Amino acid sequence: MKASKDDCELLANAPLVTGRYQSWQPGHGVPIRSTVGAPRFWRHGEMPHLREITPYGVFGKGLDHEAARAAYRTRLDQRGDAIVAGLADLARRHPAQALCVLCFEDVQAGKECHRRWFATWFEERHGVVVPELPAAQPSLPL
Repeated sequence: MKASKDDCELLANAPLVTGRYQSWQPGHGVPIRSTVGAPRFWRHGEMPHLREITPYGVFGKGLDHEAARAAYRTRLDQRGDAIVAGLADLARRHPAQALCVLCFEDVQAGKECHRRWFATWFEERHGVVVPELPAAQPSLPL
């Protein structure tokens, strides 16, 4: 899939965020799976899977942190046009909604993960800041 100039312009103006499956709420936008496995606890209906940002073959190979990040960024570079085209397609199918790239890791607790590596890569390549959703607030009994 080749990204067009229109795709890039669309994403420059479409909200793109990252977050944790466990913190996502319907008001956050379109949930996008970025993990090899789907969350078993997901009860919010269908979730698009953007395979181009999924870290297939990056983790579980005994790579240290920096080697894993480098391998993932190489993967993103190789699939850059397909990533932009896939995100633009989702933005067109869900106008006026944010696109929310999700995974399992709790970055609010100081963990690093591929979704934030993706966010940094996207900002460097396309000049679009991709913020992290705020942590979920616990429900209080009424």
